[in-house]
Amino acid sequence: MGSLIDQFDVALPHLPPAMEGLRIAHVTDLHTRRPRRRHRDIVAAIADAKPDMLVLTGDYMSYPGDEAAAVGVMRDIVTAVTPSRGIFGVFGNHDTPAFRHYCRDMPVRWLANECGYVPELSLEILGLDFDAAHRFDSVALLLRARRSRRQQHGRPLRLMLAHSPELLPHASEFGADLTLCGHTHGGQCRLPGARALRNSTDLPLGLTSGMLRHRDTLGLVSRGLGEVHLPLRVLCAPHIPVYRLHKGDMAGAATHHIHNVRPW
Repeated sequence: MGSLIDQFDVALPHLPPAMEGLRIAHVTDLHTRRPRRRHRDIVAAIADAKPDMLVLTGDYMSYPGDEAAAVGVMRDIVTAVTPSRGIFGVFGNHDTPAFRHYCRDMPVRWLANECGYVPELSLEILGLDFDAAHRFDSVALLLRARRSRRQQHGRPLRLMLAHSPELLPHASEFGADLTLCGHTHGGQCRLPGARALRNSTDLPLGLTSGMLRHRDTLGLVSRGLGEVHLPLRVLCAPHIPVYRLHKGDMAGAATHHIHNVRPW
Protein backbone atom coordinates (compact mmCIF):
# COMPACT_ATOMS: atom_id res chain seq x y z
CA MET A 1 0.00 0.00 0.00
CA GLY A 2 1.40 3.38 -1.01
CA SER A 3 1.18 6.57 0.99
CA LEU A 4 -2.28 6.96 2.48
CA ILE A 5 -1.93 10.66 3.27
CA ASP A 6 -3.19 13.17 0.71
CA GLN A 7 -2.60 16.80 1.67
CA PHE A 8 -4.87 19.55 0.36
CA ASP A 9 -4.88 23.32 0.90
CA VAL A 10 -8.37 24.70 1.54
CA ALA A 11 -9.08 28.44 1.32
CA LEU A 12 -12.00 29.92 3.24
CA PRO A 13 -12.85 33.63 3.24
CA HIS A 14 -14.17 33.73 6.83
CA LEU A 15 -11.39 31.71 8.48
CA PRO A 16 -10.71 33.01 12.01
CA PRO A 17 -7.05 33.97 12.63
CA ALA A 18 -6.69 31.18 15.21
CA MET A 19 -7.42 28.59 12.53
CA GLU A 20 -4.82 29.76 10.01
CA GLY A 21 -2.71 26.74 9.06
CA LEU A 22 -4.89 24.28 11.01
CA ARG A 23 -4.42 20.72 9.73
CA ILE A 24 -7.46 18.42 9.86
CA ALA A 25 -7.06 14.68 9.18
CA HIS A 26 -10.20 13.01 7.85
CA VAL A 27 -10.90 9.29 8.39
CA THR A 28 -13.98 7.67 6.91
CA ASP A 29 -15.42 4.40 5.58
CA LEU A 30 -13.04 1.89 7.15
CA HIS A 31 -15.63 -0.91 6.76
CA THR A 32 -13.71 -3.13 9.17
CA ARG A 33 -14.73 -6.80 9.17
CA ARG A 34 -11.60 -8.27 10.74
CA PRO A 35 -8.18 -6.92 11.76
CA ARG A 36 -5.92 -6.51 8.73
CA ARG A 37 -2.38 -5.33 8.09
CA ARG A 38 -3.81 -2.25 6.36
CA HIS A 39 -5.23 -1.12 9.71
CA ARG A 40 -1.71 -0.97 11.16
CA ASP A 41 -0.71 1.12 8.14
CA ILE A 42 -3.67 3.45 8.73
CA VAL A 43 -2.81 3.92 12.39
CA ALA A 44 0.84 4.59 11.55
CA ALA A 45 -0.07 7.08 8.81
CA ILE A 46 -2.34 9.08 11.13
CA ALA A 47 0.30 9.10 13.87
CA ASP A 48 2.98 10.27 11.43
CA ALA A 49 0.73 13.03 10.05
CA LYS A 50 0.40 14.64 13.51
CA PRO A 51 -2.82 16.54 12.67
CA ASP A 52 -4.13 19.39 14.79
CA MET A 53 -7.62 17.87 14.63
CA LEU A 54 -8.97 14.46 13.66
CA VAL A 55 -12.49 14.06 12.24
CA LEU A 56 -14.35 10.80 11.64
CA THR A 57 -17.33 10.54 9.28
CA GLY A 58 -18.79 7.06 9.58
CA ASP A 59 -19.04 3.48 8.33
CA TYR A 60 -16.31 2.17 10.59
CA MET A 61 -17.81 -1.36 10.27
CA SER A 62 -19.72 -3.22 7.55
CA TYR A 63 -22.21 -5.76 8.88
CA PRO A 64 -23.78 -6.88 12.17
CA GLY A 65 -21.23 -9.12 13.85
CA ASP A 66 -18.29 -6.90 12.85
CA GLU A 67 -18.62 -4.70 15.95
CA ALA A 68 -15.77 -6.16 18.03
CA ALA A 69 -13.21 -5.98 15.22
CA ALA A 70 -14.28 -2.47 14.26
CA VAL A 71 -14.15 -1.20 17.85
CA GLY A 72 -10.61 -2.55 18.20
CA VAL A 73 -9.43 -0.75 15.08
CA MET A 74 -11.15 2.47 16.10
CA ARG A 75 -9.53 2.39 19.53
CA ASP A 76 -6.12 2.00 17.90
CA ILE A 77 -6.79 4.99 15.64
CA VAL A 78 -8.08 7.41 18.28
CA THR A 79 -5.30 6.55 20.73
CA ALA A 80 -2.53 6.82 18.10
CA VAL A 81 -2.75 10.62 18.18
CA THR A 82 -3.64 13.30 20.67
CA PRO A 83 -4.59 16.22 18.40
CA SER A 84 -4.32 19.55 20.18
CA ARG A 85 -7.78 20.56 18.89
CA GLY A 86 -9.51 17.27 19.59
CA ILE A 87 -11.27 14.42 17.80
CA PHE A 88 -14.83 14.79 16.49
CA GLY A 89 -17.03 12.26 14.77
CA VAL A 90 -20.36 11.13 13.37
CA PHE A 91 -21.65 7.67 12.49
CA GLY A 92 -22.66 6.19 9.13
CA ASN A 93 -25.38 3.94 7.79
CA HIS A 94 -23.40 0.71 8.42
CA ASP A 95 -22.67 1.53 12.08
CA THR A 96 -25.07 -0.50 14.24
CA PRO A 97 -26.58 0.70 17.54
CA ALA A 98 -24.37 -1.83 19.38
CA PHE A 99 -21.24 -0.45 17.74
CA ARG A 100 -22.25 3.11 18.58
CA HIS A 101 -22.73 2.10 22.20
CA TYR A 102 -19.24 0.56 22.39
CA CYS A 103 -17.70 3.75 20.95
CA ARG A 104 -19.13 6.06 23.60
CA ASP A 105 -16.16 5.84 25.96
CA MET A 106 -13.59 6.68 23.26
CA PRO A 107 -11.84 10.08 23.42
CA VAL A 108 -14.09 11.37 20.64
CA ARG A 109 -16.73 14.10 20.73
CA TRP A 110 -19.53 12.28 18.92
CA LEU A 111 -22.04 14.71 17.42
CA ALA A 112 -25.52 13.27 16.79
CA ASN A 113 -27.50 16.20 15.41
CA GLU A 114 -25.58 18.51 17.72
CA CYS A 115 -23.63 21.72 17.48
CA GLY A 116 -20.38 21.92 19.44
CA TYR A 117 -18.25 24.99 19.94
CA VAL A 118 -14.46 25.35 20.18
CA PRO A 119 -14.06 28.85 21.65
CA GLU A 120 -10.28 29.10 21.29
CA LEU A 121 -10.69 28.63 17.53
CA SER A 122 -13.99 30.50 17.12
CA LEU A 123 -15.29 27.30 15.52
CA GLU A 124 -18.75 25.72 15.47
CA ILE A 125 -18.88 22.01 14.62
CA LEU A 126 -22.20 20.56 13.51
CA GLY A 127 -22.66 16.80 13.29
CA LEU A 128 -25.53 15.20 11.36
CA ASP A 129 -26.63 11.65 12.21
CA PHE A 130 -27.18 9.23 9.33
CA ASP A 131 -29.30 6.84 11.42
CA ALA A 132 -32.55 6.26 9.51
CA ALA A 133 -34.42 5.84 12.80
CA HIS A 134 -33.12 9.17 14.11
CA ARG A 135 -33.48 11.71 11.33
CA PHE A 136 -32.14 15.10 12.32
CA ASP A 137 -34.53 17.90 13.10
CA SER A 138 -33.06 20.48 10.75
CA VAL A 139 -34.97 23.39 12.26
CA ALA A 140 -33.87 22.60 15.82
CA LEU A 141 -30.28 22.06 14.73
CA LEU A 142 -30.21 25.35 12.86
CA LEU A 143 -31.69 27.24 15.82
CA ARG A 144 -29.12 25.74 18.19
CA ALA A 145 -26.33 26.72 15.84
CA ARG A 146 -27.64 30.27 15.50
CA ARG A 147 -27.97 30.58 19.26
CA SER A 148 -24.37 29.47 19.67
CA ARG A 149 -23.26 32.07 17.15
CA ARG A 150 -25.18 34.88 18.84
CA GLN A 151 -23.48 34.11 22.15
CA GLN A 152 -20.04 34.72 20.68
CA HIS A 153 -18.30 37.86 19.49
CA GLY A 154 -17.61 37.94 15.80
CA ARG A 155 -18.40 35.31 13.20
CA PRO A 156 -17.33 31.74 14.03
CA LEU A 157 -16.35 29.37 11.26
CA ARG A 158 -18.99 26.68 10.84
CA LEU A 159 -17.76 23.15 10.07
CA MET A 160 -20.26 20.37 9.42
CA LEU A 161 -19.56 16.63 9.64
CA ALA A 162 -21.90 14.34 7.72
CA HIS A 163 -21.53 10.81 6.44
CA SER A 164 -22.98 11.42 2.97
CA PRO A 165 -22.37 14.28 0.52
CA GLU A 166 -26.10 14.24 -0.24
CA LEU A 167 -26.41 16.44 2.86
CA LEU A 168 -24.38 19.25 1.29
CA PRO A 169 -27.52 21.31 0.49
CA HIS A 170 -28.50 21.05 4.17
CA ALA A 171 -25.02 22.27 5.10
CA SER A 172 -25.55 25.29 2.88
CA GLU A 173 -28.90 26.00 4.53
CA PHE A 174 -27.22 25.80 7.95
CA GLY A 175 -24.66 28.38 6.85
CA ALA A 176 -21.76 25.92 6.99
CA ASP A 177 -18.50 27.16 5.52
CA LEU A 178 -17.06 23.68 5.18
CA THR A 179 -18.48 20.15 5.19
CA LEU A 180 -16.50 16.90 5.47
CA CYS A 181 -18.06 13.63 4.37
CA GLY A 182 -17.44 10.21 2.80
CA HIS A 183 -19.86 7.35 2.00
CA THR A 184 -19.11 7.16 -1.75
CA HIS A 185 -15.71 5.38 -1.49
CA GLY A 186 -14.78 7.55 -4.44
CA GLY A 187 -16.76 5.06 -6.49
CA GLN A 188 -14.54 2.19 -5.22
CA CYS A 189 -14.15 0.86 -8.78
CA ARG A 190 -13.49 3.36 -11.54
CA LEU A 191 -12.95 3.44 -15.26
CA PRO A 192 -9.88 5.19 -16.69
CA GLY A 193 -10.11 8.94 -16.27
CA ALA A 194 -11.32 8.56 -12.67
CA ARG A 195 -14.88 7.89 -13.89
CA ALA A 196 -16.92 6.33 -11.11
CA LEU A 197 -19.40 3.59 -11.95
CA ARG A 198 -21.60 4.25 -8.89
CA ASN A 199 -21.48 6.29 -5.69
CA SER A 200 -24.41 5.00 -3.54
CA THR A 201 -26.09 8.43 -3.57
CA ASP A 202 -28.52 10.40 -5.72
CA LEU A 203 -25.70 12.73 -6.75
CA PRO A 204 -24.35 12.66 -10.32
CA LEU A 205 -21.25 10.49 -10.76
CA GLY A 206 -19.15 13.58 -11.39
CA LEU A 207 -19.66 14.55 -7.73
CA THR A 208 -18.41 11.24 -6.32
CA SER A 209 -15.30 12.63 -4.61
CA GLY A 210 -13.34 15.84 -4.44
CA MET A 211 -13.90 19.46 -3.45
CA LEU A 212 -17.54 20.29 -4.13
CA ARG A 213 -19.14 23.72 -3.86
CA HIS A 214 -22.79 24.62 -3.31
CA ARG A 215 -23.51 28.32 -2.84
CA ASP A 216 -20.99 29.46 -0.19
CA THR A 217 -20.28 26.02 1.24
CA LEU A 218 -17.38 23.73 0.37
CA GLY A 219 -17.90 19.98 0.66
CA LEU A 220 -14.81 17.79 0.86
CA VAL A 221 -15.68 14.19 -0.08
CA SER A 222 -13.06 11.60 0.83
CA ARG A 223 -12.51 8.38 -1.15
CA GLY A 224 -12.37 6.59 2.21
CA LEU A 225 -10.30 3.65 3.37
CA GLY A 226 -12.29 0.45 2.93
CA GLU A 227 -14.60 -1.50 0.66
CA VAL A 228 -18.09 -2.93 0.91
CA HIS A 229 -19.79 -5.74 -1.06
CA LEU A 230 -16.58 -6.58 -2.95
CA PRO A 231 -13.12 -6.46 -1.27
CA LEU A 232 -11.80 -4.61 -4.28
CA ARG A 233 -10.77 -1.15 -5.41
CA VAL A 234 -9.99 -0.39 -9.04
CA LEU A 235 -8.25 2.85 -10.07
CA CYS A 236 -9.49 4.37 -6.79
CA ALA A 237 -6.86 4.25 -4.07
CA PRO A 238 -7.88 4.61 -0.42
CA HIS A 239 -6.68 7.75 1.30
CA ILE A 240 -6.62 9.88 4.43
CA PRO A 241 -7.04 13.51 3.39
CA VAL A 242 -5.27 16.09 5.54
CA TYR A 243 -6.74 19.53 4.93
CA ARG A 244 -4.65 22.61 5.67
CA LEU A 245 -6.86 25.66 6.16
CA HIS A 246 -5.92 29.21 5.21
CA LYS A 247 -7.79 32.43 4.62
CA GLY A 248 -8.55 33.24 1.02
CA ASP A 249 -11.12 33.15 -1.73
CA MET A 250 -13.18 29.97 -1.85
CA ALA A 251 -12.59 27.79 -4.90
CA GLY A 252 -15.31 27.72 -7.53
CA ALA A 253 -18.39 29.89 -7.90
CA ALA A 254 -21.41 30.43 -5.62
CA THR A 255 -24.10 28.76 -7.73
CA HIS A 256 -27.32 27.00 -6.72
CA HIS A 257 -25.96 23.80 -8.29
CA ILE A 258 -23.35 21.52 -6.72
CA HIS A 259 -20.21 21.43 -8.81
CA ASN A 260 -16.89 19.66 -8.40
CA VAL A 261 -14.14 22.27 -8.41
CA ARG A 262 -11.33 19.81 -7.64
CA PRO A 263 -11.94 16.10 -8.25
CA TRP A 264 -9.69 13.52 -6.56
